Amino acid sequence: MKKMMKKISFRNFITTLLVTGCVFSFFLVQRLDQSNINVSADAVPGALKVDTANPHYFIDANGKRVFLLGSTAYKFSNMNVSDQEIYSEIDVLLGSSSTTDDDMNYLRIWNLRPWDAKGDVRFPWLQTGASYSSDYKFDLTRWDETYWSRMKKMVSYAQSRGVYVNIFPFDECGMEGSLDGKEEMWKRHPYHPYNNSNNLGLLTNTATPIDGSNSIYDPWGNGKLNTLETVQKAYFTKLLNELAPYNNVMFEVVNEYQRGGETWEAQVADYLKTGMESRNQTNSTYWKTQIVTVNHILAAEAHDYQWTDPNIAGYNFHKTINKSDGKYLANAKINALAEYMSSYYSKNKVINCNECSHLSKYIDMRKIGMGMFVLGGYVSFDDSTDAITPVANKIHKFIRGVTVPGDSRKGVKFWEMKPNNTYFRAVGSSVYIKSTPSGSSTGYTLANPGREYVVFLDGYGSSNGVLGIDLSGLPTGMEYKAVAYNTDPAVTTNEYTNLSVSYNGVSSQINGIPSFGSSSLSSSQVVYIRAIQVDQAYQTSIINETTLQVKSSEPEPFALTHLQQGSQVYTDRDQYNYSITTIPAELSGLNTDWINTANNDKSNVTNPFITFQVKTAGYVYIIYDVNQSPPAWLAGWELRTDRFARNSTSGSPTEYKLFRKYFANGSNVSLGPNVSSGTGSNMYLVAAYPAAQPNIKITKTILSNSVSVGDNIEYTLLIKNEGVAPALNINVSDPIDLNKVRFKSADNNGSYDATNKVVKWSISKLEAGQVISLKLVVTTDLQPSVTLVGAGDIAYSGYVMDKTANLIDNISGTVFTAGDNNQSNTADYATKMQEYVNYFTPTWGRFINRLKPAMGNHDYLNPGAYYDYFGSAAGPVNKGYYSYNLGAWHIIVLNSNIEQSQGSTQEQWLKNDLANNTNLCTMAIWHHPRFSSGVHGNNSNVGTFWQDLYSAGAEVVVNGHDHDYERFAPQKPDQTRDDASGIREFVAGTGGAPNRSFGTIQSNSEVRKLNHGVLKFDLYSNKYDWQFIHIDDGAVYDSGTTNCH
Repeated sequence: MKKMMKKISFRNFITTLLVTGCVFSFFLVQRLDQSNINVSADAVPGALKVDTANPHYFIDANGKRVFLLGSTAYKFSNMNVSDQEIYSEIDVLLGSSSTTDDDMNYLRIWNLRPWDAKGDVRFPWLQTGASYSSDYKFDLTRWDETYWSRMKKMVSYAQSRGVYVNIFPFDECGMEGSLDGKEEMWKRHPYHPYNNSNNLGLLTNTATPIDGSNSIYDPWGNGKLNTLETVQKAYFTKLLNELAPYNNVMFEVVNEYQRGGETWEAQVADYLKTGMESRNQTNSTYWKTQIVTVNHILAAEAHDYQWTDPNIAGYNFHKTINKSDGKYLANAKINALAEYMSSYYSKNKVINCNECSHLSKYIDMRKIGMGMFVLGGYVSFDDSTDAITPVANKIHKFIRGVTVPGDSRKGVKFWEMKPNNTYFRAVGSSVYIKSTPSGSSTGYTLANPGREYVVFLDGYGSSNGVLGIDLSGLPTGMEYKAVAYNTDPAVTTNEYTNLSVSYNGVSSQINGIPSFGSSSLSSSQVVYIRAIQVDQAYQTSIINETTLQVKSSEPEPFALTHLQQGSQVYTDRDQYNYSITTIPAELSGLNTDWINTANNDKSNVTNPFITFQVKTAGYVYIIYDVNQSPPAWLAGWELRTDRFARNSTSGSPTEYKLFRKYFANGSNVSLGPNVSSGTGSNMYLVAAYPAAQPNIKITKTILSNSVSVGDNIEYTLLIKNEGVAPALNINVSDPIDLNKVRFKSADNNGSYDATNKVVKWSISKLEAGQVISLKLVVTTDLQPSVTLVGAGDIAYSGYVMDKTANLIDNISGTVFTAGDNNQSNTADYATKMQEYVNYFTPTWGRFINRLKPAMGNHDYLNPGAYYDYFGSAAGPVNKGYYSYNLGAWHIIVLNSNIEQSQGSTQEQWLKNDLANNTNLCTMAIWHHPRFSSGVHGNNSNVGTFWQDLYSAGAEVVVNGHDHDYERFAPQKPDQTRDDASGIREFVAGTGGAPNRSFGTIQSNSEVRKLNHGVLKFDLYSNKYDWQFIHIDDGAVYDSGTTNCH
């Protein structure tokens, strides 16, 4: 612990986080790429977080796991050294010195050393006098800003160099009065009663306080140490405030703690984590890293620290010691250490073996390093790097560079792996695969199950062995190959050993379990196993594999693969003596399907013998023994001049004839029997590949990229056949976004499909290399929004039509009515006309020049008065239905007082009007609602209107009649909800007539109001907004927006 580590090499293999007693630990980030480990000495790549997918690791801002690795430095708190000397410790770590190994990337910097407090060591608090002098005092309410300034300089410099900093607010090391005669260290601590002027009371550092004293690690809130609690919290607050802007800082509560004060540690962890989170909420650039861990010493006897606090991200365990005599265990082994630490794995925290180089005299560093790498933690070394550097280099080289035979990818996908021993088990007495936590086997497995495994063999026991892998339950179609990597620092050549067995379902096994390895598999090795995809899931070019049938009784009747040099010829013959040596030129280099049959079927007379369907047009080849007469069913097949050949046991190649036949797309292929026998005869084989195909490419260009509303846009589509065969019956379609443009024209017989909103062309034939140019013109005739406002059931004596009219005074745009403009019950012409003049003219009559009325049942009591009063605005006399375009919308006004059944004059007019409408958005207005929760209820007479409008894709229907406001969800004519294509109905009988109550609430009714007001629409080219505005204060009682269909 006191020895300074001059250099270290270890490209961190597990993410962990330390922060102990005013001690800094610096971690260089090592990020994993998809194929290898990318080591960076640049600025840290964002704050660390716990990996939610596997909380045993940390990830950076890019979501990549970070491996923290390093050593210790001591200069931080020594005020007799310059800042540059402090920075140099980081520079040496990162390799700026030629004497430093490049794989070193973690640095612990001690900054609270009471055992060395002789005046040259600074503390966070302001100090007067010299150590051991009568005036040697700390004021724990005042800060030594020189100390804090250096801290921030160091953190800032570390961040710029890509180094994470680990802050230890407290340090337990050296405080134990019974450890190696270091009683004097406590006497120099700022919290010692003799060393401060803050009246903290009688404190001790022992586990069992005496003389009424209290421990400095007593839990907060116990009523005994309120002053100390205040001092400690002020210290933590200072740390949080000073270091808030940096994204490379983490905390560990206390270094080498072993007194059992877990409650106090948890309180500190919660205080730090909460402080970081609150500062981040206030300023999002602060405390992006919010990691707190704890640190304990592993003793010979068992401990079970129950750290379930979610604010604690990890455990840092110091070397194993024997508490009975304070010495390191002479009989410690990496398997015992790993077993101890692995017992904490289920708690889902990051695990670190810290200062494990203290065990180097008893445990081989290779075993510590690789054991912890596989276990899921990381190791920090603190002693001389002479033996450690090459070990670290080996481990890092393994992580970033290993490759297995048959796989070109380098590097271990460590970020996808977790400890897993499920698929490995012992086979025989010399296998080093972990089977049970307490068993004699000494192997540990890191796995991405079914894909990738790293197995560490710690080497205790026999020096050689066999690695067995249980593949039961693993994915099929995978070939497992293995490489052994020797971590011995003395080995500089032949570091990788390709193990003798790869497994693809038929290779060597031991006691039923596929095995890797031989005498080359020895102690302290790491075995890397990679699952490589086998060509079993073959994607055919022409043969529909689901239709392939071979009428054979052989165990392996056929195989369907790609044809290539060296392919196996027969499924029942070995590949060494029966492999392809010559492929004809017309098949060579093509994506050719290959059916190799069983040679024992050469005398099979089943007819048909092979059947399948082709999924694209192409040629089927029969490869037939040149020494045999072809069967009758090959008559009509084309005999090619090229030959096919394979090797043979005689040494002379065996040649085959090629017969070829063309099959159209979807054809059924039926092949007869071989019908040959005798010495030297051979079964035929089958190959198939697609015929020459057209290859259509389309490019689309625009004449101008800058247009204004109303401009035409011209597009050119170039249709080119880049294949080697003609293309027939080509259909080209180009969708039109009606939210932005409108179709205008298309040349070459192009047409617009309004239902599917696409422009279509048909090309009967396009020769190889031929290009056809198509022109499409659209227009940007999209209009700005327009306003339509109104209501129904408006005017009569005593009504409030003046108030609704006052609302419209302040709304520009077109005014609509939904019928019953005159609410009187009289049918007399003169009386009716006078009522229009008395009640409608002074109110809604103010808008006569921008009014579009609809007829209601009260208006229909004397239609003549209605037509004479409104004139041409009412539409054709004696019809009362008409349509007009408003902006980009088509508005239809209907008369629900006259015949409207299917086939009626009005219904035929409506169908014709809809058919000629080219606008995207359509609204219809009439008096009687089809659906209503008001007193009148539903009206089925207008169902024909609804059916025609729904079929044409209309958006909105507005009605009156019931004296209320009601809005429905989009629905079909049968009252089924249809958000995609349905019509939204509004009942707005709110123009002035007294409100009535609601009756039976109808399906899809969304909003109902018994208020007077007007319904306002803002109509856009592709959508509409609505507002129902109340008469009293102009408040909006309902609003929304919907896109057109």
